Amino acid sequence: MQIPLPLRSNPGAYKYLGKPKLINGYAEIGGEDNKTITALLPHKGMEAFSLEMGGPCRGGIYIDEDAALYTVQGGQLYKTISDGTFTTVAAIGGSGAVRFARNDAETELIVAVTSAAAFKLSSGDLLYLNYEFTPVDVAYLRGRFVYVLADGKFWWTDINSTNVDGLSFATAEADPDGLVAAAALDDLYLIGSETTEVWAVTTNPDAPYAPVGGTYLRIGCAAKHSVQKFNNALAWIGHDDVAYLVRGYTETPFSSNEVSRLIASDPDKANIVAWTYEIGENKFYVLKGSNWCREYNAKTGFWSDRVSGTDDNWRAQHAFTAFGKTIVGDSLTGKLFASHGFHEDGNELLWGFDTPIIHSAPDGLVFNSIYLDMQGGVGDNTTTEPKVMLSWSDDQGDNYSIERQLDLGAKGKPNTRLRSRRMGKCGESGRVFRVRISDPVQRSISSIDVQADKVSLL
Repeated sequence: MQIPLPLRSNPGAYKYLGKPKLINGYAEIGGEDNKTITALLPHKGMEAFSLEMGGPCRGGIYIDEDAALYTVQGGQLYKTISDGTFTTVAAIGGSGAVRFARNDAETELIVAVTSAAAFKLSSGDLLYLNYEFTPVDVAYLRGRFVYVLADGKFWWTDINSTNVDGLSFATAEADPDGLVAAAALDDLYLIGSETTEVWAVTTNPDAPYAPVGGTYLRIGCAAKHSVQKFNNALAWIGHDDVAYLVRGYTETPFSSNEVSRLIASDPDKANIVAWTYEIGENKFYVLKGSNWCREYNAKTGFWSDRVSGTDDNWRAQHAFTAFGKTIVGDSLTGKLFASHGFHEDGNELLWGFDTPIIHSAPDGLVFNSIYLDMQGGVGDNTTTEPKVMLSWSDDQGDNYSIERQLDLGAKGKPNTRLRSRRMGKCGESGRVFRVRISDPVQRSISSIDVQADKVSLL
């Protein structure tokens, strides 16, 4: 019988429901003209792009006009060019993630907001913006930067400028919950702790934004650094621990039950961060918490795990499209990485999955053989005999068998068959199969077939 591939990470609230898991990979829907409709593909690893800078990555922005990636590493702003070399721009201070915004005029303007102040990046120099207020976030819409304050007030700049007139402010007043973040699509979204107001662009230079009647959204934001533009919408964590996509004036929940549980139990929820990146048609939204990391694929609507080593968290922190590559920041060091290969800075990059529970309750099952339909012959001159690690659990994932190592095939042997026999019996609780690959070689799977017989437990 063919058993289902785990196309996502989707553990139940209780372990007897199963804990299907997809690690460092994603499902691709191929269609009926492919060998199978779905396959599990791998994410690339992290290959060093730069030497170590001042500390873990706190955010950044790529500027086409400068052909440079600006990132905040520790307490410094750095400029990195296409060969990975970097220069120090200036100290930027503050703590936690840094929010960037830029205009779309011929003369570039970039604004950064930290937990302490606002800054302007101009001609490679970082300048402190001496405003009479301290913003908590910044957005850019139709020629103006918009700064939001915790007290519910927001200020805007002159057109294509960072100058703020003393009367250029308004207050989000639909609900007195202050403001946590700002975002812009066609309209301006003023996101509070429990509600969100939508303001439209006007032609009045003295009041360039006005509230749109009937667009009072009853979702706030629990983590301002989760707010990202994503798949022609906005995404963020709501005050109710649910991740939402907001298009126009409608919010749609998209977090899985597990992701919502992880958000709710995070000890530092306000500092959960998010970022986005793309692989072909697959657009990913990554959520990184205190001790977990999950990502959502807009193409499939599925969540999966991102991990480093044996941790339940991914060391990556923020991603940027720059120099024709996906550049990834790091939460452990001051390095930048290019998405490439199948290792993480020289360490193992684990890929694999845990299947849904296979059972025949109230009967048991005797497992005669299992066949994994994977690409063989992926060995290379460095890893000549790559292996797949296969194990299983008959107690709902509490304990797993000793691993069996199956040959993936040396280079030039694409017809290598991955099969294991005589795997014993499970009870009515069923069995979970676990597949892992740590060797730095190509990996993917299109199907799993099991030959098993029912056995009465009476």
